[in-house]
Amino acid sequence: MTGANSANSSNYFDSTNSSNSSNYLDSTNSSNSSNLCPHDSRYKSKTDVLRPYFSESAFIQQRALIELEYYAMMSETIRGVKIDTQKLKSSVACDEFVKKVKEREKETNHDVKAIEYVLKDLILDTPGIGDENTELIHFGLTSQDVNSLANSTSIYRALGDVTLPDISRVLYGLRPLVESEQEMLAHTHGQTASPTTLGKEMAVYYHRIDQELSRLKFERGEITAKFGGAVGNMNVHYALFPKVDWMKCMDEFVGLYNVKRNHYTTQIDTYDSYARVFDSLSRMANIFINMCQDIWTYISKNYLKLAVIESEVGSSTMSHKVNPIDFENAEGNFMLACNNLQFLKNKLQKSRMQRDLTDSTVLRNLGTVFGWFKIGCESLVKGLDKIEPNVEVLRRELDAHYEVMSEFSQSYLRLENRPGYEILKLSTRGKFTISKKEYEEMLAEYLPDVPFKTTAEYIGNAKALANKVLNSPPNMDIIRKYSFQHPLKYGCNPDQTPSAIYSISDADLPYRIINGHPGYINLLDALNSWQLVSTVIKYLGDRYVAAASFKHVSPAGAAVCLKTGENATAEAYTMARDSDPMSSFGDFIAIHGLVDKACAERIKPEVSDGIIALEYTEDALEILKQKKKGRFIILEATKELPDYRDEFKEVYGVGFRQPPPYISGDFTLPSDMTESQRTDAVLANVTAKYTQSNSVVYAKDGQIIGVGAGQQSRIDCTRLAGKKAEMWWLRNSLNYSDILEFKPSTKRQTKVNETIRYILTEDDPLSGWEENFIKQPTPFEKNEQHRVLESMDGVTVASDGFLPFRDNIDEMAKYGVTTLIQPGGSVSDDIVKDACQSYNIRMICTGTRLFHH
Repeated sequence: MTGANSANSSNYFDSTNSSNSSNYLDSTNSSNSSNLCPHDSRYKSKTDVLRPYFSESAFIQQRALIELEYYAMMSETIRGVKIDTQKLKSSVACDEFVKKVKEREKETNHDVKAIEYVLKDLILDTPGIGDENTELIHFGLTSQDVNSLANSTSIYRALGDVTLPDISRVLYGLRPLVESEQEMLAHTHGQTASPTTLGKEMAVYYHRIDQELSRLKFERGEITAKFGGAVGNMNVHYALFPKVDWMKCMDEFVGLYNVKRNHYTTQIDTYDSYARVFDSLSRMANIFINMCQDIWTYISKNYLKLAVIESEVGSSTMSHKVNPIDFENAEGNFMLACNNLQFLKNKLQKSRMQRDLTDSTVLRNLGTVFGWFKIGCESLVKGLDKIEPNVEVLRRELDAHYEVMSEFSQSYLRLENRPGYEILKLSTRGKFTISKKEYEEMLAEYLPDVPFKTTAEYIGNAKALANKVLNSPPNMDIIRKYSFQHPLKYGCNPDQTPSAIYSISDADLPYRIINGHPGYINLLDALNSWQLVSTVIKYLGDRYVAAASFKHVSPAGAAVCLKTGENATAEAYTMARDSDPMSSFGDFIAIHGLVDKACAERIKPEVSDGIIALEYTEDALEILKQKKKGRFIILEATKELPDYRDEFKEVYGVGFRQPPPYISGDFTLPSDMTESQRTDAVLANVTAKYTQSNSVVYAKDGQIIGVGAGQQSRIDCTRLAGKKAEMWWLRNSLNYSDILEFKPSTKRQTKVNETIRYILTEDDPLSGWEENFIKQPTPFEKNEQHRVLESMDGVTVASDGFLPFRDNIDEMAKYGVTTLIQPGGSVSDDIVKDACQSYNIRMICTGTRLFHH
């Protein structure tokens, strides 16, 4: 996707096109039907994942980010001035920036120059950058420096995030066939041959794919980029700043993007590293094509059975047909990918003199080529999931074709120095079906000394070969680069030093520090709480503001408010804090919304360590920066929910890999729920999703009112959360200001704690009241408490795992629960369902477990 000429700026993945700029649409959506390329219509749902790497907007943004990093590097290298580009990067990562570049490109007829001009304007318009020397943008570079590095980065990332995982999915989809020990006939030249096993025949492909996967991973690590000025010699840099080690400087800069700088280039890269990557991908596509063709043949011979899906049809006229269309579709797309990968390999290694524009022209199609490969993988994985061995047919075929045993018989005779081949040729050649009985009779009449073997016994080491492949796990090695970003005072505890924050594979951190010095646990709370509020908004939409209060990587409370309400952000925060104000003492706050002055005023008197939010007003920042004598931590979230496909965790020297929680665990709710019911169900379920397991969460009117976190027993979670919900109900149902007269000197949190202690004391006088109260509070009567609690109703409960026994329902019923949302899947589901019905509790089973550790 390189190039400078606007005539080449269109792209099949042009996300600036209005028809493609909305949320991801289903491939059958009619709004996509007029698109020219199937990647943007029929297969859009499959290829959307490639847009962050190869779309026109992604290419613009990637080049802009490179320009900003280069700008900061040059400023520090030649002027000694450090520039914080984080605000600028946030502005680049939005649609408005792309639109401005496209508009400016209409004037310049040059896309890289358009990016340069828009970035200069952005720097001048962004307060707090502290630099007006915008001429260091693109200083001493040519468009191909930026284009080459952007393309190399996109290829590197797309391979790691999409293509390599897709290939691994094919391997895993193939494993059940490799595991099959079912004996079968082999076929050479289309005719029956010595027996084998289905597992061994599939193991051939498994091994080939795994070997090529290793080569592809290696070539990914060898990708180069050109970054050396107009003709590759860094003329400007050495002429103006001869004392700077520009070779080292540029090598380190390009290395930030996980690729290598090619020292020997013209105005463009040699593309030799691309050629090796494309050649490996092409070989992989050819292996997949070969496998699809063999599986197609096995299906046509009825050796493999296709799953029959009732709603599908195989032919518009022949109703009996079940076609292997997934393998046919995969084969066709891999052919397109293979042919175009070979074309790119052959074309890119050739250019006239210093350069011509043909490399830019063909690289515009990177997205479509990777798209064909992606579609092929998706179809292949889908097809593999639909097939299984047809054991009956495979056995019948073995019994019907004993002519294949001639290999064994003639070899046995040759050991006795007899012309076994010639003898067997006379009796078997041209006979395409010799039954087991006929073979036995032939041996008895002509070769009585040859031992009899069944075809199923005559498979050599086929089973061992398949097992060997399976016991050698697929090449899933991953190389991640950790880059130091900023130190931490210590880790979880003061003795755990040194401690620091690192970025992964040079990706930007998902936050910007506005104030304070966050600690290890602060950032764990910040990042987990931000995922919670972002996921809530993902489901409810940005009509809402979401807030959360976190302590020790679990929520103490959470809440949502419609933005239409007055002081919505402040109200959402207040509700989140009020969920369990005792547990929220010293919390970390997350707010998905604009933190304004009203919200900051609410936060100001509370004991809290810090906040992460989407954005802040200037007057809100002034207030918050005064908290904790200026040490209050203020973070700006720079990403909604990043598109990382994997997260890793290290425990005792072992690395664990899984998809991050924000891209897993999706759930749907019944369509007949009211807006209020849906809001509570989403809030409760998402809160459970980000609470240490086991967890049970109670919600009411857009507010979490009880969290039971981290208990080994689910009934303990249910009881703990229920008691907290009960306390919330009591605190919010009675006016304690008439009963509890606090001394003016009593601290805010002490009032919270003493109110809760008063409620828990019940009929007994409150001991030690003299310290905080003007007069002794009247004992809180148990009968009064029971009267208030009888009004509890309309509460929604979410559980992160299934409910193993009905005791959880019996406990929930004590706290006014009317809706339960849980994964289901227990052997006791029917018992739990009956218990819910007995209490008139609506139970919703999502089918999705939400454990969090």
